[in-house]
Amino acid sequence: MEKLKISRDDIHLIAENSKWTETGANKILNDYVYSSAASWQRFLKILFISLGGGFTVSGVIFFFAYNWEDLDKFAKMGIMQFLVAASAAVVLYPGISLPIRQIVLTGASLLVGALFAVFGQIYQTGADASDFFLNWTIFITVWVIVSQFPPLWLIFIVLINTTWLLYARQETGWPSVFVYAVLFLFDSGATVLFHWLSKRKKRISVPAWFLYAVTLAAVYFSTAGWIIGIWTGLEGDIIAFGILALSSVFLYLLGMGYGWKKKNIFYPAILSFSALLVLFSFCAETFISSVEGEVFLSLFVIVCITGMLFALIRLQKKWKNEKMKR
Repeated sequence: MEKLKISRDDIHLIAENSKWTETGANKILNDYVYSSAASWQRFLKILFISLGGGFTVSGVIFFFAYNWEDLDKFAKMGIMQFLVAASAAVVLYPGISLPIRQIVLTGASLLVGALFAVFGQIYQTGADASDFFLNWTIFITVWVIVSQFPPLWLIFIVLINTTWLLYARQETGWPSVFVYAVLFLFDSGATVLFHWLSKRKKRISVPAWFLYAVTLAAVYFSTAGWIIGIWTGLEGDIIAFGILALSSVFLYLLGMGYGWKKKNIFYPAILSFSALLVLFSFCAETFISSVEGEVFLSLFVIVCITGMLFALIRLQKKWKNEKMKR
């Protein structure tokens, strides 16, 4: 029997308006809503291992920071290389479960970044910050692909975004609108790709929190690009703003349609809020020069946000009722 997506409130409402016995309702709650003891044990096991791995990586970094002057350069490089190699060896050990391997591999990926940082401090290579993050990203790419671990995927995407931002600011004079437009397209492409993988590849599990995080990043860069373009007069980069405008309108409509089809309130909520921010920025840039304009803008913001919240709440209730009728 396929697992039902049903909440505790749904079951209570059905029980109150039917002849459903308390025993039957409790059985459905235990089967479809409440987490079992085995699920809690697995969750706590992964949680504590993840915390242990994070504290271990943090401890390594603080160890080097505190003992930097007392360690020889060969000792520094040797310790870091040994830790990375040992972590990789643990991942290859056949007796370890897959979740533990994935967590250890994530820790090893973070240690690679620490290794490059130590190398750069020892030999004073003079490389820019973007070079550091670029090398870090390149050297963990294979691990990211084979890991099938969403936290490591998210770290990888953060590294790519950071590399691009630092490169654009330190090495080029590219307008901010263009920089944010590229990041918006990249993160949106990543969101679409992982949505496709979650549907087409049964062996790859893509959790909702990961999709939400990448979507939030894409929406942030789109909103920031729009606002910067409005307030700076496009910085002379009309083409980049045009690409951002067309792509964001298309992808926002696509996201709205997906959220409507799946009855997922997250996408209409975040995309509507982003569109309102852009609209507020345009109105502020137009009317902020007078007192009357400021009053109008304040009332406009209050009315729009209140209306959006009421509409989203009503839509959520409607979708919830439709699910219950099924």
